[in-house]
Amino acid sequence: MTSLSRAFTLIVEFVNSNRIQPEFHIHSVAELTNEEYDVPKNWETFEKFAGVYCFFDQAAERTKYIGMSQKDTGDRLFHWLFPKGESKSKVQEAVEDSDLVVSIVLKTDNHMAPALESFLIGKLKPELNSKR
Repeated sequence: MTSLSRAFTLIVEFVNSNRIQPEFHIHSVAELTNEEYDVPKNWETFEKFAGVYCFFDQAAERTKYIGMSQKDTGDRLFHWLFPKGESKSKVQEAVEDSDLVVSIVLKTDNHMAPALESFLIGKLKPELNSKR
């Protein structure tokens, strides 16, 4: 089972046990950053909503990073995809155009974003999430 398919199995488990109604979107990093794609339309799917986002490598074998926002997932993703300044974080350095970004939009259940993020980090153990 790939990391991506395991993630979706876990997300469905969480959604069913908590009776929330998410939307799912999958984009490549290039679809969110490269002008040859319809970047504004792709960002509209998650940008101004609460949710959780997950970075996977192109083969969907590795979970790189999981994050969340309780009000504006686009703002959080923008930070990782368009770094400012010369020094980049580990996440920013690891993100590649071919990586997959799964966004789980929680329009009516924004309060569940931290719980879903924590649940997925605990189960998937992403490479770049800090150990606390």
